[in-house]
Amino acid sequence: MAGKAPLIAAISAASVAVVAASAAVIVVTTNANRDEPLTQIDDAAVPRVAYATEGVTVVEDSDELSRMVQEMYDVKRDMMALSYKNDAYGENGRDFQCYIANAPGNEYDMYIAIYADEEYSELLFLSKLLRPGTAFERLELERALEKGDHTVYVAFTQVEEDDDGKQAIHAQSRVTMTFHVV
Repeated sequence: MAGKAPLIAAISAASVAVVAASAAVIVVTTNANRDEPLTQIDDAAVPRVAYATEGVTVVEDSDELSRMVQEMYDVKRDMMALSYKNDAYGENGRDFQCYIANAPGNEYDMYIAIYADEEYSELLFLSKLLRPGTAFERLELERALEKGDHTVYVAFTQVEEDDDGKQAIHAQSRVTMTFHVV
């Protein structure tokens, strides 16, 4: 055991030297090439990511950081996450297995409207409100679709309620889905 201690110490010292030399090459190369979008740093051709220079701000104090975080949160509040699977399947043209949800990250309740036409004039389905984190796995259309594949037009509409209990549309997003009658 006593003979192994000097060997282990020598290996450890060599390892530290290799790591230190590698770190020096990376630091020198990184500092020298900050304005280049992608830089090779050694013989192993390891790419480096350049520093952002446009659209970047410096956070000077904690109040400024808090304000910036609040702004990001406020932007998220105005966004609507969509959660659905593009394909729905049914056999009789009226009852469909599907997945159409109010995504868990949303803040507002929403309802779903499905139309047969691009003008949103022929209503096939209108839901009641879905809370965030709930979904339809099955739905029944107002009328049966013929056998085959049908592009339908789906409107996700978020609803907000004021202090007086009045509801208003907060946001809306539209997508297409394919309903398959097999």
